[in-house]
Amino acid sequence: MKDPCKEATKTITLPWTDFNYDLNEGTVTKTWSDAAVTSTESICGVWIYSITKSDLTTAIDAAVFSVSGLNFNTASTDTAKIGEHPMIFKAWQGTYTGVALQAPFKVTIADSCSTATLTPSSLVDQTYTLSKTQIDLTFAAFGFTPSYCPFVYTHSTDADANLVSFDDTLKKVSIYHANPITYKGVFTVTVTATYGTNIESFSFKLTTLDPCEEATKVYTGTEIADFTYDLNEGTVTKTWTAPEITSTETDTLCGAWSYSITKSDLTAIDAAVFTVTGLSLVTTSTDTAKVGTHPMSFKAWQGGYSGFAVDTAFTITITDSCDTTTVTPSSLADQTYLLSKAQIDLTFAAFTFTPAYCPFVYTAVTDADANLVSFDMSTKSIAIHSADPALYEGVFTVTVTATYGTNTPSFSF
Repeated sequence: MKDPCKEATKTITLPWTDFNYDLNEGTVTKTWSDAAVTSTESICGVWIYSITKSDLTTAIDAAVFSVSGLNFNTASTDTAKIGEHPMIFKAWQGTYTGVALQAPFKVTIADSCSTATLTPSSLVDQTYTLSKTQIDLTFAAFGFTPSYCPFVYTHSTDADANLVSFDDTLKKVSIYHANPITYKGVFTVTVTATYGTNIESFSFKLTTLDPCEEATKVYTGTEIADFTYDLNEGTVTKTWTAPEITSTETDTLCGAWSYSITKSDLTAIDAAVFTVTGLSLVTTSTDTAKVGTHPMSFKAWQGGYSGFAVDTAFTITITDSCDTTTVTPSSLADQTYLLSKAQIDLTFAAFTFTPAYCPFVYTAVTDADANLVSFDMSTKSIAIHSADPALYEGVFTVTVTATYGTNTPSFSF
């Protein structure tokens, strides 16, 4: 007698054939049902299934493959699993393992991520003014196929870690520092995507600026401007005030204001004419050699930023109007003096001229003897006297002259 369950005709048709699995693609599930097997006997028990390696005894690699119910699952990120994995699908009824059906199949594991073509994203070059609002940059994921490849993003930069920080998980680059000086420069920031030996990157340039160098500084006053100084007019003072020099950056950040006035070629001003006292420029001179134009530079800067000063150019023109002014001489009437009589004392009025400060010097000359006519120009006085009744008899001319440079008006009597 024969056991009908052993003699039964059985068939198996797997719903899948050999297939490829790509590392990192996640879980791939192959599912079967009892419809995959048939038997001419139904009395032999329920169908039971197993999947082993092709040697029929060794269990499948549980780090990659698993069986749950009627599902065969494949999942792995381990490059050590790359290659072919031959397997056997077995099915039997009841306890009849000895007459089990077998269906061989093969899973080939590959790693396309290791050869995927990467298209890097990018960030434009950045300019950051130190101590200003933080710049946060987010870069897009690199482009690659398949999209599930687990590229890891990393970064590098020659900038200080206190200036540039990264969150590789969020694909974010942050730029900030409160110090306006320490981290000034030009740096390179590089973002890299890596999977195994498959590496691609992009870079952008970061330029950091000192806000105190970049600040806009303006002189808003009116005193420091072109003006004319006339010799002998005395002292002329031009004064500026601290609020008249403005900056887009605070003194707290950049330092207190300093000031200088130099010639336009930045050499020292002529100390014989010009002096700077506090916040004032003082001009005074009587020297005709100083007549002409004097180009000047007024500079104001914060802290140690003398190289980034507000520079106001102005010209002081020194003139000498006294040398050309029209003078109206005063006068004295002709005099007749009887020798030996009472002395005649004459005083002449100051000559008339504009400007009144012109320092004309009065002199007097005569063809009369000095014992007859004497002068005191400090009081504009002329004295006529002689005790001798006959010695100095005659007709004489007395001339009074006011002199400044080549300007020599006079009168005579």
